[in-house]
Amino acid sequence: MRILFPGRASRKSERNKRLAFRLAFMASLTGIVASSLVSTTSAAQAETPASAPRASGSPLPEGPPLPMADPGAAGRQAIAPISSCTAVAKDGGQMCVEVGPPDSKARDQGRAGQVTPSSLIPPGWCADHQDGNWWALRWQGCRTTSATLVTRRTVDGATVITGEVSIRVLEFVYGDPNQTAMFYQIMVVPYAGWGDALAATITGTASTVSGCTLAAQSFPSQPLSPLNGQFRIGESSLNSTATAAGAVANCTARWNMVATVAGYPPASSPIYQQNQFRCDNAFAGRSAGCVIPWVAEEMDFNSTTTPEIASHIFQAQVSGLPGATNTTPLHRSTDTAKNDRAYNRACYQSPAVTDRSCDEYPFKSANEGLGDDPDWLNHRRTFDYCWFGLPRQTGSIGASVCMVLNTEQNIQGGTISTFYQDWRVMNGDPFWVHVNL
Repeated sequence: MRILFPGRASRKSERNKRLAFRLAFMASLTGIVASSLVSTTSAAQAETPASAPRASGSPLPEGPPLPMADPGAAGRQAIAPISSCTAVAKDGGQMCVEVGPPDSKARDQGRAGQVTPSSLIPPGWCADHQDGNWWALRWQGCRTTSATLVTRRTVDGATVITGEVSIRVLEFVYGDPNQTAMFYQIMVVPYAGWGDALAATITGTASTVSGCTLAAQSFPSQPLSPLNGQFRIGESSLNSTATAAGAVANCTARWNMVATVAGYPPASSPIYQQNQFRCDNAFAGRSAGCVIPWVAEEMDFNSTTTPEIASHIFQAQVSGLPGATNTTPLHRSTDTAKNDRAYNRACYQSPAVTDRSCDEYPFKSANEGLGDDPDWLNHRRTFDYCWFGLPRQTGSIGASVCMVLNTEQNIQGGTISTFYQDWRVMNGDPFWVHVNL
């Protein structure tokens, strides 16, 4: 089943609205107090919980709408469980925070948790992928984990658990291919607990490790009680350091949360960290911007503007060549010599046809072409009405060729070049090709 993504024009518009919304919000961070972050929701929110599952592209009740495309299995990045405990205090008090994939109760809270109007609402697919791993599109990503705050007391050598609070944590990062600003949001919702741990308050501090600087942050001290399904929210904005011409940098940022209970030493959570965004100023004629590079973005061709090329790509993909989905993507090559070699091999002994030239798939600028194939002569294929006397092969190795109109070739070249720039697709980055017939 193909994952549906919103069109590029609508996505760019929504990214711009989202960015403007966030910049305005971050400017007012100093005025946010804890009570505003845990206030009750409006009647409209109560009717439609902010993070409840929604159909793709449906409007959100608060803030600017977000694209709701599911990133699919290819948009997942595994994260290992972590844990942290304080030393035992002189009076025997100790607190631990254990973090891992969410259990079924935490996943339920992921669908029912509510946020206040001042906070940006994560996309609906975050609630559908609560397994402790990062899931992402090329400009936004999220991860859901569980945490348990445990209070213990040791007296005369005997250690007794005096309380627990179960917590669901959602991290949400997003940026824009046309901006160097990124945002890292952390949401905490306690959903079960007992004993001394219920008296805990939580706060957080954001920081950066490399590739970006911290522009603003806010995570005021907030009580974990009552267990009312409300998110306790931390906000941070980041600016990339990759602003000089040709610069490239990966942004690594962190959240450190601290829980405090009277009579116990303060407990720091294991570090929450994101290093999802790569920012660059390496595309000529483009301003600097940021993307999540391991996510394959969609390149589109249609039968209205390029009918022959669209048909050729479709047939090539049906025959088994890669690039039809984000789970079997192509990968960009910026090696000019290799790319030229891939084209010359694919289009070897092309026939002379008026107003037509050789079209190759995978594109010569994809690593999956024939540039490094020692058996390239035997890995070429074609289809009916393509003017090539080659076999109709199948399989994932090789290249397909077809003679298509020069006017379509010119359009295709512009489409590929613009796509690489729009989505900051650099050497080795994945992408996939969708054909609208």
